[in-house]
Amino acid sequence: MRKAVRATLKAHTPTSVSFRILHHASRADVNLQVADYCAWAAYRRWERKDDRSYRIIADAGVVWAESRRVHAG
Repeated sequence: MRKAVRATLKAHTPTSVSFRILHHASRADVNLQVADYCAWAAYRRWERKDDRSYRIIADAGVVWAESRRVHAG
């Protein structure tokens, strides 16, 4: 995964820009936990046809902006 991220960044970033790839455990950042839960809820809605968690988030006032991408192959 790290190699793929690095290769993609190099391909789309000017050579004058430097970067480091850091990984932090999701338990260390509440914002990452929220983002992970929202991604999981969207996955459950679209892939499992289970929108319970999705509706809980929406009922709390979150406005969803989604894009379903379909890959061929």
